[in-house]
Amino acid sequence: MAERYQVRGLRIWDSVRNTYSDLLTNIENTEGLTCDDDHLWTFKPLAEWQDDKSEGDDRTEPRYKAVGRRILDTKTDTWSKDWKDDDSAIFIAKWCNAGNAGDIHFLSISEWDEVEKRISNDVNHPSHYTQGPVECIDAIASALGRDAFIEFLRGQVIKYMWRLGHKGDALKDAEKGTWYASRLVAELAK
Repeated sequence: MAERYQVRGLRIWDSVRNTYSDLLTNIENTEGLTCDDDHLWTFKPLAEWQDDKSEGDDRTEPRYKAVGRRILDTKTDTWSKDWKDDDSAIFIAKWCNAGNAGDIHFLSISEWDEVEKRISNDVNHPSHYTQGPVECIDAIASALGRDAFIEFLRGQVIKYMWRLGHKGDALKDAEKGTWYASRLVAELAK
């Protein structure tokens, strides 16, 4: 579950009320900042802060901001996918602010959660292994009995680790091998 208060550029965002704090002095002031006592801050919609901006205030926020490993499009309040690390996200955010954002796909966090859930289900509960209420793995367990099923799981772990990087997506093979290893642990713990 995401924290209620998140740093977005030079502002703090209240995810419960979808409101923002005033601009902070600089980005360094936001490191590790939380707002447990939000009475210390004034929060209001971002549009109102834009209306309040004084004539001489030259602090401008870029449209695209790295927030952890994702990039936030502040204009549409949508997010990029997770990049491999924070530094990559910062680099891509700068690239987007230079006018290259058309190449980046932005979705709401809930839409990205659905995408990630669907990807996760390709490993944990693939639709092609589910027929009605019974999943193939459960049918195999039932048909083989405990001892043979444990050996089957061992074989699956070996198979996916053996072919890692030699067939298809190495990450997906590692995830599948890990899934079978976790299922093996669960069976042995029974």
